[in-house]
Amino acid sequence: MSGDIFYKPEHTEKLTKFSKWLRIWGLDELPQLFNVVTGKMSLIGPRPLMLSDLEILKQKYPQQYLKRESFNSVTGISGLWQIYGQREKGIDNLIDLEAEYEESGSFVFDLKLIFATIPVIIFANHSDAISSSSRAQAYR
Repeated sequence: MSGDIFYKPEHTEKLTKFSKWLRIWGLDELPQLFNVVTGKMSLIGPRPLMLSDLEILKQKYPQQYLKRESFNSVTGISGLWQIYGQREKGIDNLIDLEAEYEESGSFVFDLKLIFATIPVIIFANHSDAISSSSRAQAYR
C-alpha cells in the first residue's frame, strides 16, 4: 500500500516563515510537553493522530485502524515512526513501526529512542506533513 494520508500540502500557503522555521526545527512540538507533564502523552510512543486522520484511517484502512486501536501504549511526542518512518511507504509503515514499539517498548528502549530523536531534531531529518523537511526550502 502506498500513499500518505497524512500529507497535507494544501496547508503550505498558510504557513508563515516563522511557522515553517518552528516546524523544521521541531519546536512546534513543544506545547505537547504540557500533555506529557499532565500524563496525557509520553515523550516516546506511537504517533498521536488528529481525529480527522483517524476517521480516514477507519474508513479507508479498517484493518490498520483496528490493529492500531488494539495498542495499549500512550502516544508520544517522538517514536519509531517519527524517527525512522518512511512517509512514502504510507500507512502500513506507520502501523508496522507502532506495532514494533508496542511489542518492544521498555524504559531502556524509550531511552534509546530519546537519544535517536536528538539528531532528528538537530538536523531536521524528519518528514513534514505540510512542508518539505529541507531547511533550504523551509523559508520560501
